[in-house]
Amino acid sequence: GLQSASPDGCRAAPIPRNVFTVMSVITSIPKAFPDVNSCIVYTFDKRFVPYFSVALQSLIDQASGKKRDVLCFHVDLPAESEEELRRQCPQNISLRFINVAEAVSAYFPGNSFRGKGNWPIATYYRMLIPTLCQEYQTVLYLDADTIVAGDIDPLLQPAQGDEPAACVPESLTFSRSYGKNDIDRQNATLHLKYPEKYFNAGMVVFYPRNIDAKAFNAEVSDTLAHRNLPMLDQDCLNIILNTRVRMLDIRYNLTVHTWPKLPPLIGDRTLRRTIESALQSPVVIHYTTAEKPWRSKLYPYHDKWWKAAKETPFYEKLRAAANVHHRDDLLKFCYHCLLSPISKSHRESAAKYGYRFFSRF
Repeated sequence: GLQSASPDGCRAAPIPRNVFTVMSVITSIPKAFPDVNSCIVYTFDKRFVPYFSVALQSLIDQASGKKRDVLCFHVDLPAESEEELRRQCPQNISLRFINVAEAVSAYFPGNSFRGKGNWPIATYYRMLIPTLCQEYQTVLYLDADTIVAGDIDPLLQPAQGDEPAACVPESLTFSRSYGKNDIDRQNATLHLKYPEKYFNAGMVVFYPRNIDAKAFNAEVSDTLAHRNLPMLDQDCLNIILNTRVRMLDIRYNLTVHTWPKLPPLIGDRTLRRTIESALQSPVVIHYTTAEKPWRSKLYPYHDKWWKAAKETPFYEKLRAAANVHHRDDLLKFCYHCLLSPISKSHRESAAKYGYRFFSRF
């Protein structure tokens, strides 16, 4: 039968729709560089293009000339946005845009993908990594609201054994006094064999050759269809990978809404020193929650995000749209001081690790 051209040279198989139309679905994404066995995957929609450009710029800056194979899974990016992002990349960076609309329908038929709050449906596209990236030994998935602040080469190495993935544990699981609600939710809804290995899925290192893609896809579909998961695909990945996932150092997914607050709450000195070391030298900074660095100067590592932003073609647009009003920041500060049960530790850690605005008080 007929077979339409696939995007960016990806291998595709025909999927008949009706007598008159034959569409194609991606079956495999070839490597951009024959001598590079890893790639970095981002997923986002057209609304997030300017913010992804900052994540991309940080990756470029930290690559130091090394080859990086970057894939963007999407369903709605305009061609002009793709071209503008490509122009941002030097020769050592391969940037490809993979429209996964057909792949989602083919590999997750009748899927239960749904957004929630500030989580778009695009976050689910990472579920395609085990299927589409079988040619790679290692796939580093990063949320588009991250920046690379250090050397990611350790994350791009082959698996140490037969583990399907490697991740950083979720910060709230380390302190019951701060993360009690999250811990109780996980125990009540997820029933993980190793709850202490619950991870934040904004950074996941996948090892596709250690994953049975068909079985993985079936488990994803079944879990999403029959479980009510508050954290959506993050909970789903934790359920599927819990028993075999390998844990990584905190610095490889520093979620900034929690880690800076935790050192005063941690009794274990070794763990506290580990957290403080990660806060001093993070490798991947993850701007979690709806409170982003482009919306508030109160956010930790706000300056690092804007440093990368200044180098992007979207800088003026980002500046114009930024909601960084000092009056709003002052109100938020007062709220934490008056109502937060950990306001003192919050303020002390924040001042130490990046809330520069707090130094005025």
